[in-house]
Amino acid sequence: MFKNKLLILSAVSFIMLVSLVSASVIYTGRLNEYNRFFITEVEPRSNSLNAILTSLGYGHVIHNFKNLVIRGEDPLKREKHLKQLKANSQQFYFALYNYVALVNQDTLSGHEFSSGAQQLIGSERQALKKIKIVFEHYMDESQRIGALYDNLSAAQQDQSTHTVVSIDKAVQINDEPAITGMKMLQTGINQLRAEVLNASHQLVTTLNVLIIMASLVLAVFICTAITFGFQLLRPIIKLSKALEQTKSTGKAIAQIHYPHHDEIGRLFHYIKMASAHDETIIAAQVAAQVAAQVAEVVEVAEVESN
Repeated sequence: MFKNKLLILSAVSFIMLVSLVSASVIYTGRLNEYNRFFITEVEPRSNSLNAILTSLGYGHVIHNFKNLVIRGEDPLKREKHLKQLKANSQQFYFALYNYVALVNQDTLSGHEFSSGAQQLIGSERQALKKIKIVFEHYMDESQRIGALYDNLSAAQQDQSTHTVVSIDKAVQINDEPAITGMKMLQTGINQLRAEVLNASHQLVTTLNVLIIMASLVLAVFICTAITFGFQLLRPIIKLSKALEQTKSTGKAIAQIHYPHHDEIGRLFHYIKMASAHDETIIAAQVAAQVAAQVAEVVEVAEVESN
C-alpha cells in the first residue's frame, strides 16, 4: 500500500512538474519573442522618429531656417546658417533612412496586434513621405533665400524689417503635413509599445504563477513523502522499544495495536505468527525436558525400592 501510494504520488508529481516546465518553456519562448520584437522593431522606430523630430526641431532645421530668413542679408551669416542646415540635412536623412529600412523589412505585418498598430503599419510610408516633402521644402527654400536677398535693391536692404518680411512671405512653408505625419507615427509607436509591454507583463505574470505552482507541487510531494516516512517508521520504532523492554517478541507484538492492512500490518502479523510458532516449539521442548526429568526420578525411585 505504501509502495502504491508513493508510486501514485511520484507519478502525479512528475506529470504536473513536466506540464509546468513545458508551459514555462513555451511562455519563456514567447516572452523572448516579444522582447526581441521590442528591441528590433519598436525601440528602433521610436529612436529614429525622435532623431527625425530633433533634426527638424529647435536648434536644427526650422530654427536655422528662421535664422537664415532673419539674418540672411549678411553673406557670412548666410553661409554659416546654410552650413548648419546642411549638417541638419545629414542628420535628418540618416534618421529617415533608418526608419525606412525598418519599414522595408516588412516584419510588423507578421505579428498580430490591434487595429491601431495595424494602422501604423499601413501609414508609415505615407507619414514618412509627408515629413520628407516638408523637409525638402525647407531645404529648397533655404537655397532661394540667398538669391532673394541678392535680388533686393540696396534701398530695400537698408530697411531690414521690410526685407525680412518680404523674404518670410516669399518662403512660407506649411508644416501641417509633417506635424500630422509625426503625430500619426508617434501615436502608432506608443500604442505598439504599450501592447508589447502589456503582453510581456502578462507573460511574466503567468511565468510567476507557473513557478509558484511548481514550487507548491514540490513542497506537497516532499511533505507527503516525509509523512509516509513517519507512518512507516513510527510502528517499527514502537516495536523496537517494546522488544527492548519486554525481551519477548510475542509480548512486544501484543503491546502494539496496528489496525491497517498494509506492508507494516502484514509484517506484524507474520512476526506474531512466527513468535507463536517459536513459543509452541519452546513449550514442547520444555515439556519434553520435564518429562525426561520425571522419568529419571521415577526410575531412580524404583531402583531404590528394589
